[in-house]
Formats: sequence, structure tokens, C-alpha cells
Amino acid sequence: MQFAVSLTKRTRKRKLLGGATVLQTRYVLNYRDPKTGGRRQEFYELQKEAQNRRSELLVKVGSGSYVDERTVPTVAEAIDHWLADKVSNVKANTLAGYKVVTAHIRGPFLIAAKQARAEFTLTGERPVGAKFLPMLGAIKISDLTTAAIRTWHREVTEHAGAYTANRAKSHLKSILALAEEDYGVRAPSLPVGIGRGRQKVKKSILTTPDIARLIEAARTDPERGVYYAFPFLAGTRPSEQLGLLWEDVDFVVLSSPGMPCMRCCGFITDARLTLEAEQYGAAGGRPQVVWPNGVLASTAVGLAVQIVTPWFPRPPTFTYLEYDGNRGTLTRSARVELLKDHVCRHHPAEETGDPLFDIRKHIEAVEARIRATERAAAPTPGGGRFTRWLRRQFGKD
Repeated sequence: MQFAVSLTKRTRKRKLLGGATVLQTRYVLNYRDPKTGGRRQEFYELQKEAQNRRSELLVKVGSGSYVDERTVPTVAEAIDHWLADKVSNVKANTLAGYKVVTAHIRGPFLIAAKQARAEFTLTGERPVGAKFLPMLGAIKISDLTTAAIRTWHREVTEHAGAYTANRAKSHLKSILALAEEDYGVRAPSLPVGIGRGRQKVKKSILTTPDIARLIEAARTDPERGVYYAFPFLAGTRPSEQLGLLWEDVDFVVLSSPGMPCMRCCGFITDARLTLEAEQYGAAGGRPQVVWPNGVLASTAVGLAVQIVTPWFPRPPTFTYLEYDGNRGTLTRSARVELLKDHVCRHHPAEETGDPLFDIRKHIEAVEARIRATERAAAPTPGGGRFTRWLRRQFGKD
């Protein structure tokens, strides 16, 4: 059927509220909708506007891109239609992920830190003074252009990251394809060359002299040095060190007065002791703990025996041994080298006592001194007139 659009001029009489009558001149386009065959009329105040619209209709119908603007969905409505289609086809977790990503297409986008955006997503409460970026949600698909999509992708990349922007663009492609099938609207072409070929920031790698200076600085920092020196000495990645817990580390430490103690090594603090004591409940802050690792227990006993009856000419005064349960090996920790010149401020060398000290002998000596003091303070027979008078009165003299 050949598509034809007629342009006519019509003058209408309209009565105003005050009772006066006015004449309104309108230019009317008359045509039949190519999709439904129904009659359509469009009114314009200016003849030029009507002529431009008639040319636009002829081009769209001739190219097969005509669509009734009244039925064209917005991008937000197309997203809802796409998500409704996915409900029965994907798992709940996958659908939840789709909703999170499509929120960057629908908008508005909160310009704030990641945590603030997460709270806004969960609660829907807008922070005071917050700024929002309009996304593509309110635009009709027929009005959506490739340039608008490129600008949107650039803004999402800037505020949410390239990964989120590329995922959102992938979902937008699927959303527009479904809208094109179900609504008969022609979607714009997606921009090419975005999200690829971006220059990644080259990682800054410390040189050997830089690492040497860092280790040297860590030696003079007994409180925090072990934490930033550990990844260089142990070869751990940042994610591995962040996930490492003290419960995951197995070690044996021998410390003497004046030498680095467990507090100097950095894994005993008042906060950790308080947290650990809370876990013991009625057992108190210093419960008797049974060591389940036989290798570590035997090593600790051997180090303790060396202090009393050494079998080497020079027994160790500070030892830090780490146990690898996967390999079954016990090796010297890198912290020994890091703390070799460290002087403990928690337990100075002056605290050193007799290694053969016997508490029982000490108690006996103290009790003997007490008895001697009591005997010296007791009154002697015949020492005083009152005492002699009492003894005479009661026949004791």
C-alpha cells in the first residue's frame, strides 16, 4: 500500500472563558498509520513545522524505520521489559546482578564514594546535598542516539569504573535488541572503540635499593615495621597478606630478657589479648591450652630444656621458627634477621634471674625469717616487775 500524507489548513472557532470567540488556524497532517492502518492526524501552528514533519514521515516510512512515537518505550521501560523476560530464564542471583548493573543505565547515578552509593541503593534515601547524573532511563528509544550512548559510557567509566561501564553496555545491547523485536522500534547502533585499547596504568615496582631502604626503616620501627616488611620477606601478594589471620600462622618463639619478645615481634598487643580473653569465658584470660601440633610442642620443649641444661656451647637467646603444615617443615623466620639488633623495651636484660631458682627454697627461707622475728618480739620469762608479780600470785615463781 502506498503511503500518502496530506497537508490541509483548518480554521477553528474557540470560545474563551470570558465569552469572547477566537479563530485558530492549524495545519493538519492526515495519513494512515503504516503499522496499524488506523487514521492519524497531527496538528501544527506553523505551516513550516507541518511540512518538516511530512518530509520526516515519508523518509521513515520509505526506509522502514517508522514507529508510532506514542507506543515507543523509554529506555527505563525497555529495561523493565528485559528484566521481566529474564525472570523465568536465569537464577535469582543472576537476576539480582542484572538489576545492579542496569541501574547504571536507568539512572540517576549518585556522584559519591562507593560506600555512599551502596547505602543509597539499599535504602533509596538521598544524601543531603548529593549530586546525581541523569542516565539514559528517561530517553525514548526512538530518540536515543549513538552519540548519547558514547557520552553515557564515558560518564559511567569515570564514576563507576571501566568494568561496570562495559558490563552495562553489554546489557544495553541486549535490552535494545529485545525492544526492537517486541516493540518494532529501530534501536541506534552502539558506538565502537569504547572500552578497548585504553592504556593501563603501569604498576610501579620497587627496585632492590628501594626495598633495602624499606627493610632498614622497618628495623627501626618495632611497632609496625614487621607489617610492611613482611610481604617483601615472605613474598606474599597484597590480597594474601590482607586475608592472613594470626590463627593461620604457626610458629615457635624463644625470647630472653633484653632480646625481642612477642610484643616486639608485633603479634601480641593489649587489644589482641583482650579479644582473645573474651573468647575463653569462665576459663579466664590465661587458660591452660593444649597444643595440638606435636612438631611445634616438641620444638618448644627442646628450646626450654636448652635454657636449663644446654647441650650447645652457646644456646640461643632469641629464636623464631615458622611451621609449614603443607610441607611439614620448620624454618627460621625472616623476622630473626629483621630484629637481630633490636633491644626489648618490655622486658629489659636487668630482669634476668637465677635459672635454677627454686620457689620452695625461697618459701622456706621466708618462713624461717618470720619465725625468728616472732621469737625476738615475744616477752622473756622474768623480764619485768608486773610479770614477776603475776608469777608470785599464782604460785609460778
